[in-house]
Parts: sequence; C-alpha cells; structure tokens
Amino acid sequence: MVLTGKTPENKDKQVLARNSIDNICLPKDIPFEIPSTGIMQRPDILKSEANLRYAKINIDLARKDFLPNINIFGIIGFESLSIRSISNISKFLSGYGALLQENIFNGGQKRAVLKQKKFQYEQLFQNYQSAILTSLQEVNNALYSLKTDFSNDQNNQNRLSIQADNLNLVNYKYKEGLASRLDTIQPQRNVFLIQQEQTRSKTGYLIDSINLYKALGGEI
Repeated sequence: MVLTGKTPENKDKQVLARNSIDNICLPKDIPFEIPSTGIMQRPDILKSEANLRYAKINIDLARKDFLPNINIFGIIGFESLSIRSISNISKFLSGYGALLQENIFNGGQKRAVLKQKKFQYEQLFQNYQSAILTSLQEVNNALYSLKTDFSNDQNNQNRLSIQADNLNLVNYKYKEGLASRLDTIQPQRNVFLIQQEQTRSKTGYLIDSINLYKALGGEI
C-alpha cells in the first residue's frame, strides 16, 4: 500500500487489483550480450563524470591564482592624486611591488589549495573507476541470472507440457475404466509441482529483466 501511494490504514476499503502470472508475457527482445558502453547512461556514472568535470574546473581556477593579478588602471587611479604624478614611475613600481609581495606571501596557501584540489580530483577519479567496475559487475550478474532463469523457464515449460500430456492420458484411462482414481493422483502432483517451478522461474526472469534495466540506467 505504501509503495503504491495509498494509506495502509484504509487497506480494507482500498482493493488492489491483482493479475495472474500466467497473463504476463515474458519479454523476448532482451539481448543476452550487451556492450560495455551500455553502462554510460547510468545515473551514478553521469554523476561521477559531472563531479570530475567540476573538480577539474576547481584545479584550473587554483592554478590561475598563481598568476599576478595586476590591474594597471586601478594602480594609477589610486596612486595618482594629480595629473602630474601619473608619470611618476616610482609610485607605479611601489604599487606593483606591493602586489607582487602579496602574491609571494600567499604562495604557500595557494599551493596548499591547489594540492587539495588535485587530491579531491584523484579521489573522485577513483570513485569514478569504482562506479564503472560496480556497474559492470551488476550488469554481468543481471545477465547471468537472466540467462539462467530463462533457460530454467524454457525447461520447465517443456516438462510441464510432457507431464500435462501424461495427466491427460491417465485421466482418459480413468474415464475408460483402465486406471483407478489412485493412478491419477501422482500425475496431478507432478503437474502441480512443475507449475510451481515454472512460476518461480518465470517470476525470476521478470525480476532479472527489471534488474538489468536498472543496471543499464533505464536503457536496454
């Protein structure tokens, strides 16, 4: 009830529509071999790539901080109180030297910031590689389970068809008086057990299809 967005307290008044597993058709067009590039649309992969691009931008900005930030018009405007002093080179050099001295004293801090940004980028890159490995493993596991349950479902369908024919033959003999009622119990039990196995394998195949769809980021 919670997963469908309904109130659990009113479960007696709200009836959930149910469907039979027999009415659900298995998807036939799911490939059993998928290229490794299929994982590139996963949300975690896209997020890791975006984080890497953002970290790379931070590194570039940290590197630009090492360049001297000189605004010539700002220096002349503040250092020159009259039009005659604009040509005074000593005031310009003093202003330039002050800026250069400021950059020297802040150099250690800027190197630390750059080193931190590089470390963050390396850590994000490792997370990106880990996300790729995890994605490949999830896709491989989903494909393996899909193949296994599909093969089991096909075998169970064949077994069910054989046992159903056997049960029909025994029932025919029973109607014709060639077999007793006790002779029909075991064939009925065999059909029932195989039906259970076929339901489990079919359900497993459907779940595997959803897991594969999820592992590929919503695309198959």
